[in-house]
Amino acid sequence: MKPFEQIFSELLPQLEELDLSRQQQYKGAKKWLNIAIGIGITSLVLLIVIKHPAVIIVGGIIAAACYFGGYYMAAKKYKNEFKDTVFTKILHAVNPGLGYNKSGFISKDKFFESRIFTERADRYSGEDYISGMVDKTQIEFSELHTQERRVTSNGKTTTVHYVTIFKGLFMIADFHKNFNGHTIVLPDTAEKLFGFLGKKLQNWNFTRDEVVHMENAEFEKEFVVYSNDQVEARYILSTSMIQRILDLKKKYNTNVYLSFINSKVFVAMQYNKQLFEPAFKESITNSDYIRTFYNELGACLSIVDDLNLNTRIWSK
Repeated sequence: MKPFEQIFSELLPQLEELDLSRQQQYKGAKKWLNIAIGIGITSLVLLIVIKHPAVIIVGGIIAAACYFGGYYMAAKKYKNEFKDTVFTKILHAVNPGLGYNKSGFISKDKFFESRIFTERADRYSGEDYISGMVDKTQIEFSELHTQERRVTSNGKTTTVHYVTIFKGLFMIADFHKNFNGHTIVLPDTAEKLFGFLGKKLQNWNFTRDEVVHMENAEFEKEFVVYSNDQVEARYILSTSMIQRILDLKKKYNTNVYLSFINSKVFVAMQYNKQLFEPAFKESITNSDYIRTFYNELGACLSIVDDLNLNTRIWSK
């Protein structure tokens, strides 16, 4: 893997060229953004004066057209240019064996193969699909956003809304062991909320397999384990693996979900922010700014080392 300083030095001429294009695009797009804001404010004022809902409807449509047609599309075009050139080169400099598809993502079938999330995915989207070998381990990951459609009714009106089930990084990696069963490791929200009663609720979770109680008190506080094979679950979740999962949670300071199924480990990490996303208004010639993309990518790939997946303890 090339050091960041070398990567940045090689990229700098292209960064300067792309940044000039970004400045021109942003200048034009910002005019449309200001027009959209102005129309929105004017519509609100007219609504107060005229008191007719058509004013805000028409104004909202025009403002939205200015925003999406003038600003949003320009920002999207720049984002695609950045990913096609800058981010792709960073990725290949870090690991030339990795493939990248900016609009691709982990399939819904693979997402549900993990058994981590059991809710419906009525809306399913993602981006930034990366796959290939990290040393000895085959991996694939992407950002995902899954939502379930919910319908509420008060007897008179029915409202449809969408609830986020998962938003963040979803990774699949070879675990180099044939599993007979499946073991799921989830954040232990029930015990944190309800204490001793939460432990009872875990056992009464009829949508999951049996609870596997581990001997590590810290792990028991943070996670709950479900499996259809108690012996195999303890074999997979060795003392060292338990500590690695705890360290993974501390390192990224977010909810971490794992499952061990079909000789693979599935890892889901919740993020509210989008990864690998350039800001339209920010200059890209600053090394610290480009370093954030290098670090984000490194953090994703380091999960292989965090879980010690390149060490072949078992043979298939």
